[in-house]
Parts: sequence; C-alpha cells; structure tokens
Amino acid sequence: MNLSIRSTLTDQRTQHSLHAHRSPTQSPHQQPSASPQMRSLLVVQWSRRCVMVVAGTGHRPNKLGGYGVRAQRRVVRTAIFGLEHLKPERVISGMAIGWDQALAHAAVELGIPFVAAVPFESQDNMWPEQSRRAYRELLALAIEVVVVSPGSYSANAMQRRNIWMVDHCTDVLALWNGTSGGTANCIAYARHVKRPIHNAWKHFIASPE
Repeated sequence: MNLSIRSTLTDQRTQHSLHAHRSPTQSPHQQPSASPQMRSLLVVQWSRRCVMVVAGTGHRPNKLGGYGVRAQRRVVRTAIFGLEHLKPERVISGMAIGWDQALAHAAVELGIPFVAAVPFESQDNMWPEQSRRAYRELLALAIEVVVVSPGSYSANAMQRRNIWMVDHCTDVLALWNGTSGGTANCIAYARHVKRPIHNAWKHFIASPE
C-alpha cells in the first residue's frame, strides 16, 4: 500500500477540524466513510513511488516508568530508535501523553513531518497546565492537525481516532506490553486491515533507564 499524506496548509499553526462518522450499527472494524469534507481538508493520494507513513499506538506514562523527565526521555529514545529503523516519510501521532507525544517529539528531532490526529476537541482539557502548554507547543510543530470527532471525550472517540490513524498509514509503530486497553484495540484493528505492526516494547525494556 503506497500512501502519501500531503498537507494543504502553508501555516503550520493553522488547525483543521475533520469529522469521521460511524453509524451505530457499523462494526468498529469497519472503515468510517470518507466524507467530501474529509477529502477536501486532508489530501490523501495514492502514489506510484513507495511512501511509508507510520502511525503510533502505545501506553500512557503510568505503564512506561512515570511522568519524570528521565522516564519520558527514555520513551522518546525508543521512538527515535523505531523511526530510524523504519525510515518513514510521514508520522501520525494520536497526541496523548506517553508514547503518542514521544513519537511526535522523535519525528521532530529526526526532521520527519508529522500529522497530529486529535481524537476530540479539547483533548487536553483535563490535563495539568504544564502538560497543556507542552501539548500546544507540540501541536504547533505538526504539518497538519486533524480533529477526528466533535465534542468531548468518549471511548468511541478514542477508537475512531485509532481507526483514522490506521486507515491513513502504511505501518504501525507500537509500544505495547501485551495488556488489554486502547493500545490493544488499535493493534487489533491494524491486524484486521493487515497493516504491518512493529512493536518496540522489547527494545524499550532492554534500554537503560
């Protein structure tokens, strides 16, 4: 699958809002229908050349050593390792604290453009101010910001974000310890649609703290 994501933005600080809808009877493993709005706001085009687009899925800090600077840097180093191995041309981050943001930071450090796939409006609404400030600074570095669902938090909004990321990538770079939860749900969908999954967990636990 050769998928290229090209931003129509000229200002990286401009945010686009995009809504992907799924009917109540639609299976969570089915791709949400692409509305004309979706196609006009995010240009997704097939390319004859091979382009790798990596989407990330992984744990929050409570499963990755905590919220301290050293623990967070260890996660970023793992993300850098994964991206250097895969060498993608684009990265998609779900922007949650933990692996998602580490992947975005790694992309910035390596000079790889990234798309911020925000699950719902005001994703950072309940976060501490320091985390909200870091989130806004990271969003400003994205080549495009996509808000997948309107409204506030819901489990469905999180899964719709996961589906959107997987549908718009060629490969998934995970940091998953094998437990159930949102990361496992994302990986299950990626397997369902036959996306290659690269799990960096073994490298992470072997890396120095």
